[in-house]
Amino acid sequence: MTQNKQVKTVFTKGAFDLIHAGHMRYLTKAKSLGNKLVVGVVSDTSRKRVKGKKPIIPEHLRRETIEGFKQVDEAILIQEDNLLKTLKKLKPDILFTIETNIKSGVIDSKITDFIKSYGGKVVVQAQTKPYFTVKHMVDRLAKLKIKQYIERSLGTLILRSKPQDKLTQTNKPGFQNLISFPQVDAIESQKHIGVAKSVLLSDLIQLREMATRQNKKIVFTSGSFDILHIGHIRYLQNAQKKGDVLVVGVASNTNIRKHKGEGRPVIDEESRAMLINFVKGVDYTVIYEDVLVVLQLLKPDILWTPKEDWNNAKTSKEGRYILGLGGQVIEAPKGSDEISASKIIYNLVGKKVKKIFKRLLE
Repeated sequence: MTQNKQVKTVFTKGAFDLIHAGHMRYLTKAKSLGNKLVVGVVSDTSRKRVKGKKPIIPEHLRRETIEGFKQVDEAILIQEDNLLKTLKKLKPDILFTIETNIKSGVIDSKITDFIKSYGGKVVVQAQTKPYFTVKHMVDRLAKLKIKQYIERSLGTLILRSKPQDKLTQTNKPGFQNLISFPQVDAIESQKHIGVAKSVLLSDLIQLREMATRQNKKIVFTSGSFDILHIGHIRYLQNAQKKGDVLVVGVASNTNIRKHKGEGRPVIDEESRAMLINFVKGVDYTVIYEDVLVVLQLLKPDILWTPKEDWNNAKTSKEGRYILGLGGQVIEAPKGSDEISASKIIYNLVGKKVKKIFKRLLE
């Protein structure tokens, strides 16, 4: 057990492949049980031994991603089929797990007996509803992609949804069937981890005034953040280092559709903003249609923008506006060349779509 009685260590484990709200809810609950949360991220090889196939995202990226969330104090790679070895080394005060790990035998009597042997506690989380998994996410993305392919040739297609799916999808005009995550309890999250706050455009003037009174620099950056990954997290954490308050603009569904075309976004705007609120370093998020409107209201000291061939930041209307205020425009390198939302969507979902069409043609 933890020697320093002021520290109450909680340990939990998972694959944490494609990040969704279920992960945020789970990690927030784990953190609420103590004041230090250590997360074991299962290795690629051990997940293959246990489940028959490796996760979608490589282990080193999954580990770094999870450590980028406010709930998590430390993330380590573990062997899922030798969990006892990790627990003997850590001796956490609390082992937090889900009931499916008990039923499957991943958490067996040897593990629970060991935790109890030194006065530790095993806390089992019942399955929450609506229950959402990476498999659900991939299946939903595949359906949306098939819909897009068919509509190019045959016109509008109405997707039929299972009753349980309706709890995790939108029904907004023009944006039906986007993935919509149930909101994580904001009060509970704020109490335990200081989650960022989603604000309206009308709040930005007051936010600017507050920062000015407190002599704080506001950094603003924006993006679609359609499928949250390590590139986003690195990018946002580097932005935070440039000032005192980090405000993140999350592109609306309409904005993304306009710039990226049919098939995007795959995740609803409110759900995308909610996930960004849990990233370390983020203070506020705001959903926008036109980023220039945000800049005019917020008047940030620094505009943090990606360094890309398509993005001539200092001569863009947004860049010129900030420079005209006497602010800075910083062109930041990509967070990762290994991964992007587009690569995840087109590579992963493409495989799923091919399998579906292959079955239809056989």
